[in-house]
Amino acid sequence: MTELQELLDACIRQEIFPDLKEELEYIKSQEHAGKLSPETRGLLVCKLKQALEKNGR
Repeated sequence: MTELQELLDACIRQEIFPDLKEELEYIKSQEHAGKLSPETRGLLVCKLKQALEKNGR
């Protein structure tokens, strides 16, 4: 599992973005399929880490 997939799982599990659960699952499937660009992947990793830290989790 990639770092991005782990962060997405954490956000889904901890309900960081409860209204975006389906979208996060879709992004996770796109990452698993290798369809995200390195730039998109990097941006998502950065933003998801910030969201998890902000929520103290």
